[in-house]
Amino acid sequence: MKTKARSCQFCTDLHATSLDGKTMRESEFLSQIKNIADKLAGVGNLVPHEEYVDAILEGLLKDYAPVVSIIESKFLPLLKLRHSLIRMNLELTSF
Repeated sequence: MKTKARSCQFCTDLHATSLDGKTMRESEFLSQIKNIADKLAGVGNLVPHEEYVDAILEGLLKDYAPVVSIIESKFLPLLKLRHSLIRMNLELTSF
C-alpha cells in the first residue's frame, strides 16, 4: 500500500511541477520532471513518453505558448524539446 501511495504522490508532483520563471531555469525544471519520472519508475510506474511531454508542457509559463504550439503540432523528441525551451528562454531574456 505504501508503494501505491508514493506512486500517487509522485504522479501529483509530476503534474504540479512548473517553471516559475524567476528562481528556476529550464534545465532545473526539466531535471525535476525527470527526477519525478525516475521515482515513478522506481516504484514500478513507468511514465509514458506522451505523459512526460504533457507534464513539461503543462508546467511552462504562458510566455512559452508559441513553443508549446509547435511541440503539440510536431510532438518533438525530448532532446529537441529541451533545445526549443532553451532557445525560447534566450529570446525572452534578450528583450
